[in-house]
Amino acid sequence: MKTKLSKCISVHANATQHIPTDASPPCAHILSLYMCLLDAIHAFFIRALAALPLPLPLPAADSTLRRGRLLRALVVSGHCYGPLDPVSNIILNAIWYAAAYPLPPLPRHQGDGDDEIDDELPQDISDTHAMARMASRSLNGLITLLRAITTTTTGAPLSKHEAVEYLWSTQCDLTDKLQQQHTVTMTKKKNTYAAAAEASKHPQHTALGSFLLSLSGDGEKLDWLRHLLRSITDGSGRTKVQA
Repeated sequence: MKTKLSKCISVHANATQHIPTDASPPCAHILSLYMCLLDAIHAFFIRALAALPLPLPLPAADSTLRRGRLLRALVVSGHCYGPLDPVSNIILNAIWYAAAYPLPPLPRHQGDGDDEIDDELPQDISDTHAMARMASRSLNGLITLLRAITTTTTGAPLSKHEAVEYLWSTQCDLTDKLQQQHTVTMTKKKNTYAAAAEASKHPQHTALGSFLLSLSGDGEKLDWLRHLLRSITDGSGRTKVQA
């Protein structure tokens, strides 16, 4: 995933105000890694977008409406943190939000219904600035989650700089780290997923945190979700077409 999307670079020209810092300003190395992580997350979104909607035998109009609702949910809730790989987390979080917080049904219009379909399609999905904002918020959530479940060899909390370096080394995939730390951290009173969702400015951070936490201790359910989501995409972001 180290191939970057050059288009995303220009969008983040003024994104330094969102870059996490410790007591000292981030060095050029950390700034560079942060920008690379934003590009990687943007690529994750592209792969998740290519996988929507899920294959279902729906009429064309219903399929378009369903895709519009999922795209809206992806823009609002499609963050890449969670118990799975980043692309699977984006899809999972979007599907959960679409199911938990659906839009009210739109009134039926006379005619061919094109206006209804258009109303369902979110405008932000084609806005590179909106997608850049989502990438930045996802990264903030990842950093918060990683720092909450990790301590250094000295027992001190992981710094934001160290978190950025770790995320780059794993390409934002915290699956192994979360599995190792689940019994130690996730069973405590503090829900680290909810903290990550709050840091990423998720509108329903408590509910999302509870949902992700409910999955984390269920290995059988996670294995089923991995199999399901991997059957949706073939690893390159293309939707699998069932014959």
